[in-house]
Amino acid sequence: MNPPLPPRTPWRVGFPDVFVHSSVRIRDAHPAYALAKAGDADAAFELACDLLSADTTARLAALTGAEVLAITTLTESRDARKISLRPATRDMLWEKHGEVLDHLWRAQFGHGIDCLTDIEAQNLCRQPSLAAIEDFLAKAAIEARGRGLDPAIA
Repeated sequence: MNPPLPPRTPWRVGFPDVFVHSSVRIRDAHPAYALAKAGDADAAFELACDLLSADTTARLAALTGAEVLAITTLTESRDARKISLRPATRDMLWEKHGEVLDHLWRAQFGHGIDCLTDIEAQNLCRQPSLAAIEDFLAKAAIEARGRGLDPAIA
């Protein structure tokens, strides 16, 4: 049995862009990157230490509070700096797949589509039907089990 998934809540209005430490170009050129990507924990630690930006870390340290105030990443990929769900993306997802997808997501992951990141919602918008989404989730679960992981979905 899987442990419960961490809770998600809808994005608050004005959630800031992701704090990015480095570029994909610098990350990909780093000598430890290939080993880190392959799962080498020591290489991953070396990569993270080398790519952390003192300026970005200082900006994060200035934020305090019990709620999630910001998110940080070593590198930005696929226009992911804007992580919170944009109203236009949410509306497009709701128009395409509607309440049925919201119910599926709540049943499988414990939260509705309002809690998705913008990239997650964009990926779901690209799916032609709810059946295609269910098929994608089933294939991902099979792949996860093949890697020895316990997927969140049944």
